[in-house]
Amino acid sequence: MNTTAQPALRRISPEEAENLRTDATTGPVKKRARGARRTQQKWKVRKYRDSKRPALKFVVNGREDGKRTRSFFSTKTEADTYAETKNVELLNSGTEGAEFPTELRVMARQCAALLE
Repeated sequence: MNTTAQPALRRISPEEAENLRTDATTGPVKKRARGARRTQQKWKVRKYRDSKRPALKFVVNGREDGKRTRSFFSTKTEADTYAETKNVELLNSGTEGAEFPTELRVMARQCAALLE
């Protein structure tokens, strides 16, 4: 019978908890205020596995028009290229611009040119 003594659990003070939240490599962990907005969501490449679609190995997750969007790819390079394109689009035009359909954006530019 193995009898190893386990350390007793104890409550820690808020100061000790703050010290535990500090990481040596990144510095203190910053808390987000309640109700604060997150930064822009990025398009992320992840591995994907489905027995019904074995050719598809990667999925790119993101948000468009306020809805979750997933695109599937067979190679990582295709998925990385698509995600990079979407992230550049998000960076250039912001969240509102990225979620605004391209067709309407082109139409708005044409109408603005006609008004000038």
